[in-house]
Amino acid sequence: MNKLQNSKDINLMPEQEILKQIEELSMQLTELRSQSTEDIDFSLDEAEKEQQHKEDLQRIRGFRLIDDDFMNAVFDDNIEGTELLLRIILNNPTINVNSVKTQRVMKNLLGRDVWLDIDANDDTGKEYNIEIQRADKGAERKRARNHSSIKDAHLLKAGDDFSKLPESYVIFITENDVMKGGRPIYFIERVITNTGEPFNDGEHIVYVNGEDKNSSTELGRLMHDFYCTDPDEMHYKKLADKV
Repeated sequence: MNKLQNSKDINLMPEQEILKQIEELSMQLTELRSQSTEDIDFSLDEAEKEQQHKEDLQRIRGFRLIDDDFMNAVFDDNIEGTELLLRIILNNPTINVNSVKTQRVMKNLLGRDVWLDIDANDDTGKEYNIEIQRADKGAERKRARNHSSIKDAHLLKAGDDFSKLPESYVIFITENDVMKGGRPIYFIERVITNTGEPFNDGEHIVYVNGEDKNSSTELGRLMHDFYCTDPDEMHYKKLADKV
């Protein structure tokens, strides 16, 4: 029976039957309460998910290429974007990138490992490591030296002649003018100090000043794009399409 009968019928029913109906009603009530709670929980879960989705979208809208994690996502396997970056920074429109990976780890069995933000090479065999640094401390000069040396150690195989060591570039794009020279870009090369002649060992270190957003230069426009949160405001379509 699904419900208790009227009071007259109840008086005629044995006590055991009454208890059985009460138990059935109690079970039905428990089930109804459970379904109601599940519906409430489901509604809360959906509301929480919707709120989290909105917050995630807001965070994504605030990402810029100067932000390390976002840059890694944009440039991973992005040959066209990396070519654009290198051609502008090095003022060389003939650079053709073969491959590019982000967050590559280079192991150092005797010391500290190196994580490369962008690791690329071109069709002439040149190697490129591009680092994005918002904090001045992360762009220390000896860090550039360390990155260059670890990369060299991985590029030269056992038994190879030293002449096979490829030309390499370590490029730091920094949020601030860490060199304090007021220039948009700094090129660091080894020289023979008592003659002034270049040493020509194939190692190049470059610092790009992210503060300089001069719209009259390619590099300034590139730095402007690195700080954009809206792709519609970016100068370079190859970057905007990935943002």
